[in-house]
Amino acid sequence: MSYADQIKSLALPTVPTAQAEFPRIGWRNGVKAAKMPGFFYAKAGDFPDGLGAPWQAERVYDNEDGYKALELRIAPIASRVQPFKDERDPVTNRTIQGSRQWFTKWERGMQLYTEILCLMEGYSGPVVFYSDGLTGKAVGIALRTYQNGLLQEAARVAGQGLPMWAFWLPIASKLQNDGKPAYEDTGYGPFVTPPTLHLPENPLDTLFVGPDVMEQATAIYQQHVKWATTLRLPNNTVEGEIVSIVNTPRQIAAPRTVPQPLSADEEF
Repeated sequence: MSYADQIKSLALPTVPTAQAEFPRIGWRNGVKAAKMPGFFYAKAGDFPDGLGAPWQAERVYDNEDGYKALELRIAPIASRVQPFKDERDPVTNRTIQGSRQWFTKWERGMQLYTEILCLMEGYSGPVVFYSDGLTGKAVGIALRTYQNGLLQEAARVAGQGLPMWAFWLPIASKLQNDGKPAYEDTGYGPFVTPPTLHLPENPLDTLFVGPDVMEQATAIYQQHVKWATTLRLPNNTVEGEIVSIVNTPRQIAAPRTVPQPLSADEEF
C-alpha cells in the first residue's frame, strides 16, 4: 500500500500551529519645538506590498524606510498587556536600547506593554498596534471610552451584544481647545503627544465596519483566539513553563454565539 493510501486512512492528531507573527505598527511622539503632532509609524520591511491611504511613505529614521499616518482608523479584535522593565547597563546605568526584561505580574516600578490585534485602513490583513508607558495608557483610555460610549450605545440600538471590532476607531494626536497638538510633560524626559479617540458626528452610521469586515475580523479572532493569552516568557524561565493572562477584562455583554474579544487591561 502506498504512502498516500496509508496516510489518508489514519486518524491523525491535530498538530498545533506556531504562533502567528503579524506586521506591526507603533505610535511616535511629536516634537513640541516643531509643533509636530504624534503619528503612527510602520516599517516598510513589514509591508513589502506597500500601504494605502492614509499611510504615506516617509523616511522617519536614517537606517530604514517607513510609512507615516497622522490619523488612522483601526478595528480592534483582541489585546494583551505585559509588564516589563528596560534593561540597564551595569556600569553606566543607562537603558540598553531594545533590551527588556519581561514579567507576568505587574509590580511597582514596572511599565506596561500593550498590543492590539486589529484591522486598519490602508492594509487588508491583521496587524498589531503596540505601545507602552504613557502612550499605552492613552491607548487604554481610548479603548475604554469606545467601550463605555459608542459600543454600548450601538449594542443598545442593536438589541444584542457586539464585538469590539464592530466599529472603526479614528485615532490621532490629542488636541488642545485651540486645535493644536497637546504636549504632555512626563517630568523625566521628552514631551508626549498621546494618541486619543476622535469621534465624528453620527459615529453609529459613519464608523460601522459593515458586514464584510465584521466577518473578516470574526474569522481572525477565531483563528488566533490564543494570541491574547500568549505572553513573552520572563528571563531565566524554566523550559516548558506555561504563561498566560489570568484576568479577563470587562467587556460588553454579548450572546453566547458571538466570540468575545479581550479589551484593554484594567490597570489603565
